[in-house]
Amino acid sequence: MTDFNTLTPDQVLSERNKPGVKLVDVRSSDEYFQQHIPGSILIPLHEFAAKYQEELSPEDEIIVYCQHGVRSARAANYLAGQGYANVSHLAGGIVAWEGPVEPE
Repeated sequence: MTDFNTLTPDQVLSERNKPGVKLVDVRSSDEYFQQHIPGSILIPLHEFAAKYQEELSPEDEIIVYCQHGVRSARAANYLAGQGYANVSHLAGGIVAWEGPVEPE
């Protein structure tokens, strides 16, 4: 059972610029610099446990994403386990985002 929400690309598009929303990319820095969702911050999954508190507050609405949604689900589950109540992840990751939301 998960304690986080799963959002579609369209839902992330409508939520990402609202006050208090933090969009977090949990991929590697190389992946991030190749392509990322504008306005997102980078906290790679392998550094997540050590660094999430530097960028994120339990009061934030947090949306995490990765390439396909596997790593972001792990990060969202971790945050929920740390008491973060408003956590979501992007279903299908940036691959889903690139299609219908931001075609090249």
